[in-house]
Amino acid sequence: MRREFQLQEIDNGYHQLIIVEYQDNKIGLAVDEVIGEYQAVIKPLSHHYKSQEFISGATILGDGTVALVMDTNKAIQLFSDKKKKNTI
Repeated sequence: MRREFQLQEIDNGYHQLIIVEYQDNKIGLAVDEVIGEYQAVIKPLSHHYKSQEFISGATILGDGTVALVMDTNKAIQLFSDKKKKNTI
């Protein structure tokens, strides 16, 4: 995700994973920090963000912070397709 958003790589010596299921497989997504679990109402994004295939919407957290919601299935598919193209 850092490469996709052109963010600086961070190597703090450890990694946290969020495990998701994708096509009957378990996939680990490396994250900087696990903040918590929320129940949220997802709002659609405006037309300015429609080009981001793996961001499915946004929500407003209890403290007023806007959080983007990632569609993990689309993200995994997108990144696995990119990796396949780079190895061919």
